Amino acid sequence: MKQRYLWIGMALIMISWVGNYLYFQSKQLAAPIFLDHYYEAYGEDEVQLTFYYLTNKKNPADVSYVRIDDVEGYPHQPAGNWIWQDNQNQVQYEQAFRHHYLRSVTIRFNLRMSELFADGKESYAFKEMDVFFQDQTDITADIGEVIIYKNRNDDPIFDNPVSSGSNQHRAQKSIVARQPVTIEEMDVPFEEVANDVSMKVHLQRPRPDGITTEGSSPDWVQGKDNDDWERLPGDDIVEGLFPIYIEESDRIRLYLAFNPNRTSYFDFSIHIKGKTGDGQDFIYQTPFIDSPYLTQESVDQIIGKVEGGEVE
Repeated sequence: MKQRYLWIGMALIMISWVGNYLYFQSKQLAAPIFLDHYYEAYGEDEVQLTFYYLTNKKNPADVSYVRIDDVEGYPHQPAGNWIWQDNQNQVQYEQAFRHHYLRSVTIRFNLRMSELFADGKESYAFKEMDVFFQDQTDITADIGEVIIYKNRNDDPIFDNPVSSGSNQHRAQKSIVARQPVTIEEMDVPFEEVANDVSMKVHLQRPRPDGITTEGSSPDWVQGKDNDDWERLPGDDIVEGLFPIYIEESDRIRLYLAFNPNRTSYFDFSIHIKGKTGDGQDFIYQTPFIDSPYLTQESVDQIIGKVEGGEVE
């Protein structure tokens, strides 16, 4: 009888072990998943871009190099993916989750011999790239969208920029007009993230009567948790706000709120477009950077969307 119970106990242990192993295997990624990045970069010869990706805790993937079109990019610090601590080799990561790491890799692209700017092109945009890992595997990764400009064509319309940011997905910038201008538009360069950025502009001079921007903030920036945003001076940036007439030496304060629930990385400029006093078109770009903080729930949603299943 005792021997029978012993065998039953061993069988239950084996079943539990197999079940745990199968559960663990079911949570492993078939390949690393790159998050969405919305970047603007400048450089005719070289640019550096940091990309973020999810990888399994067991055997985390290291990027060997990447390729976009005819250009190969290599990690800026290829030896920096692992660190030594207490005489042990440990993986370097941005965040850790139940079964996965969020890791980053900074890629240096040498553009000197590339054809990205052939035929007089001033910019090059890409939404995916081929990624090659040190274990000899490779994937074509969706990365959001990156625009590389050959030159930074900032018209000297404003100066004395003063900026500040916080870890609460908020930022502000103050600029001063060097000449009279008419601002006709303020926007983000990526349509996909327009609903994840809320903007306010505060002018030194009162805005014209009859302009209404109330209720134009996206849902995620409204409510009692965002009373501080509602109390900020200025108007929400919507189409009906423009044109805005600015005199020389007038100060403009630009406030930004970024959706804290998103999972994409931002490094781009708000584009301020309009005309000078003598009728010349201008574009002024003021840069902002904001990064998400992932949760286990958001990681599960990312994986479920990419792999088409529920992930705990």
